[in-house]
Amino acid sequence: MHFLVNYVKDNLQSELVTHLYKSDQAEELLNESEHIAHRRKEAADMLKVSYIEFCALILFIHFRACSFLFRFLFCVLKRPVIPLPAE
Repeated sequence: MHFLVNYVKDNLQSELVTHLYKSDQAEELLNESEHIAHRRKEAADMLKVSYIEFCALILFIHFRACSFLFRFLFCVLKRPVIPLPAE
């Protein structure tokens, strides 16, 4: 029984694939629908926006860390980390 089921499964699959590629609808079946293309474009746009937001967040965190570091060094050294120009 097991061999019969596997035989039918394998032959049925190859028969279906053969009919699929022989049919005139193969090109139509492989085309992407407008709805799916629109959703894919929306997803790509959302990914782009998320990446920009992520970069902005990284820059903000970096700025805050540098600002904290400069304030800390100023308090510890009691002078500016970057020398101020003489007047």
